[in-house]
Amino acid sequence: MDIEQRIEALEISDRRKSLLTLALVLNAALILAVVISLVRPGGKAAAAQSAGDLKAERVIIVDGQGRPRIVLGSVRGVVGVFHVDEHDNPRLITGVNAEGKAAVRMYDEDGRLRYECATNPDGDVESLFYKLDDLGEPVPTYKLP
Repeated sequence: MDIEQRIEALEISDRRKSLLTLALVLNAALILAVVISLVRPGGKAAAAQSAGDLKAERVIIVDGQGRPRIVLGSVRGVVGVFHVDEHDNPRLITGVNAEGKAAVRMYDEDGRLRYECATNPDGDVESLFYKLDDLGEPVPTYKLP
């Protein structure tokens, strides 16, 4: 590996870390906002708060038009936080699937997978960048070592 390849790999790794940090901060802020709004005095979850637990199978945050924009819960076998745009396309997902794979996935404006960073149940980590093929389908193009 020559110096240019090493610099490119370091730049990609730095971008990946920045994206992951942003995703984690956004999810933490979202969860905190939901919990605060649900457990404030007189809120719907006040009874659950007094019992020491806040329980819900799914929490859906909607926009001004009533469209779901963020879902906390289980969707198609993945438990996580799902961010969707105004056209109901996935944009950012952080979650764990039934096999125990934990992942952060980012999608483009058409809902096509463009980046995934995951930790598999066996501990292996994978970080994949996707480009679109001639049919517009995502194809992995670069995997970070």
